[in-house]
Formats: sequence, C-alpha cells, structure tokens
Amino acid sequence: ALLPGGLFAVSFFNANHIDIRSRSSGALLSQINISAYADADGFAEAGDMLYHAGFLYVAIQRLNRGATDALWPPEGTSYLLKIDTTNYTIAATTLSHTNPISRLHYNAARDSIIFAAAGRFAANYQLDGACLEFSVASATLLAPLISEAQAGYEIADCEITAGGSGIFSGYDAALNSVFGGFNTTGPQVTSIAAFLNRNNGGYLAGFLLHSNGNVYLADRNIFQPGVRIFNGATLAELTATTLSTGLPPLTLEEVP
Repeated sequence: ALLPGGLFAVSFFNANHIDIRSRSSGALLSQINISAYADADGFAEAGDMLYHAGFLYVAIQRLNRGATDALWPPEGTSYLLKIDTTNYTIAATTLSHTNPISRLHYNAARDSIIFAAAGRFAANYQLDGACLEFSVASATLLAPLISEAQAGYEIADCEITAGGSGIFSGYDAALNSVFGGFNTTGPQVTSIAAFLNRNNGGYLAGFLLHSNGNVYLADRNIFQPGVRIFNGATLAELTATTLSTGLPPLTLEEVP
C-alpha cells in the first residue's frame, strides 16, 4: 500500500509485522508489530491493505497452518486493523465472518471499505463467508451486504457499483468459477455473467470496477487467458473475445 511522504507498507503471511519502507530506495524505516493478533500457530497472516485518509487498513486472516482436516482454514476470529499512519497506533475491528481474502475496496459513494471474508475457502468449501462492509465514517462493521448462504456461492471478491447493485466473483459447489451480480435488498444473486468450468484448468481470479463504470475481469482459463470487460450496470459482456494477456492474469489495477 502506498503511503504519504514517499513511503509504502508491506504485509507478510510469514511475519508478524508490517514493513514501512521508502519508495525511492526500498530502505526499511519502521515496522508495525501485529503479533497481538496471531492465532495459536504464531502468525496473524496479514493479507490485503488499503491506505485512505490518514489510515492504513489491514485484513488479518488468522489461518491454522497445522490443521489436518483442511488446508490453512481460518481459526477463531479475523480482524480489520485501522492503523494511524502518524504514530502507528492500531484499532482492531472483529469481523462477523472469517478469512478476509479479497482486496479491500474503498467505495467513495458509500464512504466504506468493501471486501470478501470467505471463511473456509476453495478446497475447504463451505458457505460460511460473506461480503462485508466497514463504514469509514463511523469506523464500524456494517451488516453483511450478502452472505454466502444467501448467495449460494463461495464469495472470493465483491463490490458495489455506482448504481448500488453488487458484483462478486467466487465458486459454485463443484468449484467452477462464477462472476455475477446481486442485490442488497434480498439479498440474493440476480445474475451470473461469466462461468468458467474447473476442467478448463483455471479460474476467474478477480475483477476491477473501473471509474469508467465498466468491470474488468481477470480470466485465468489456461486455454484462453486474458481480460474480459463487462458493463457495470447490466453486466452485459462488452468483449466479443477475451483480450489476450499471454499468461493468466491475476490482479488488475486502475492507473490514474
């Protein structure tokens, strides 16, 4: 995460600290200790981060590396840390659902941070997660926008469009990848705009909700990897064929 003053922050799965480094030289300038949020295996597993308005937000997954019934399932509770970048003091919010695996999306229209907490994920599939929303104004966790039980799908990432409808990527019970829309009044899934069979050797890695209103989807189908574009309001696909990236894409970023 890029910070003011020519700094950037780095999170780690295998260390209980967050590095603060110089953007110009990469030199380590400070470290933020997050060992207080570690689970029984000794690691907090800090995931995605987001800087906004003086604070660094950090998703703390807390995964059980020693589990024998699943691959790194969540243990106990998970957290969203709010770190003051002037003095590195930490305020922790306990999440209603575990394992925040997605990117942290700042939604300016709602003044909130939206992200997916998937609980047991992928090969450990259970409908125990949700699309979560954290109010920046009140610094509180709001009611889930939609749960996996309500959606009927594993939710790997989620956002709210300018029109107020939800979009998500995830998996069905057979671990096929899906990308679709949901409403928050039901809440319920309203459409599936893209489907990728697991036998195609890949998955829909995630999406970028662009400021132009379109959604860019990273498609890791190993036979035809690339980026697909959808209308953000209707989820109608705008690309006749996948825009080839050569190798399967993983993360998309909007460059101002």
